[in-house]
Amino acid sequence: MTADKNRFLLPNEVNFKEAWMFLKKYGEVYLETDTGKDIKAKAVTTESGEQAEKAISFIRDEVEYARLYDGSLSQENNNELELLSKKLDKSIHNILIE
Repeated sequence: MTADKNRFLLPNEVNFKEAWMFLKKYGEVYLETDTGKDIKAKAVTTESGEQAEKAISFIRDEVEYARLYDGSLSQENNNELELLSKKLDKSIHNILIE
């Protein structure tokens, strides 16, 4: 079984492009963690030479500590990114339902 390249990770329902557009349109989303420290997720555009790339930035204590690109992970800690992407997915669904 292969994952759609637009998916964060397999368990999620919202694909990367949908999540990025949601964050771009509605702004930052705060994700609660088990440690009690909120993590901010926001849409960013990075520039490398002439090419711009969309990413979702995860920020804790005003410092970016992880970045998710369409179809790739920027950090080695995949468990943490999987948890963050699930929380982001749940937050987006909750906001859309309200």
